[in-house]
Amino acid sequence: MQAKARRRWFGLLASLLLLALLVLPSDNGPIAYFRSKVRVAALEHNIDSLNLLIDYYQKQIDALRAEDPFAIEREARRFGFTYPGETVYEFEIAGGAANGE
Repeated sequence: MQAKARRRWFGLLASLLLLALLVLPSDNGPIAYFRSKVRVAALEHNIDSLNLLIDYYQKQIDALRAEDPFAIEREARRFGFTYPGETVYEFEIAGGAANGE
């Protein structure tokens, strides 16, 4: 009966030791591994967002290089340019600035 109790205690201690080794924070432990996995997923999402921005700006650059009149006018108006003789109306939004700023 004592041998059975010893084996039970030995098994319990071995299990607790294994659990402690798995749970204790370390540079290469499972907690660090899962944190790294979460960080990698966040960085990949960030890369995907930046790639979408790159595509958007590349399309704008291509339109301007191709001398697309709509793209050129859009950028010129963004910098405040107008056609000769054109009247510009500015509206002030309550609680905000004009020109959508």
